[in-house]
Amino acid sequence: MSDAIFTTLVTGAITMVGIVVSAKSTRDKVTSELEKQNIVQNQEIQHIKEDISDLKEDIKEHNHYAKLFSETMPVVKEQIKVANKRIKDLEENEKRR
Repeated sequence: MSDAIFTTLVTGAITMVGIVVSAKSTRDKVTSELEKQNIVQNQEIQHIKEDISDLKEDIKEHNHYAKLFSETMPVVKEQIKVANKRIKDLEENEKRR
């Protein structure tokens, strides 16, 4: 009977070692895949941050031109009014002749 118990214990120990090795191997594979995915996601996040930074610069530039436009537009409108008045005066002078 002691041979049977010994055989059972050895078989159990070998099975346990197999399970531990298999679990470790699986854990290592999963960890490796997660690390790869993490690296890819970090790179994608970095690209998105760079794109956002570029967009911020474009928005600043656009806002700068919009501000200039809004500041110069009243001047341009006034110049158009003056030009239209001069044209009107010239047309009236031409009619009088």
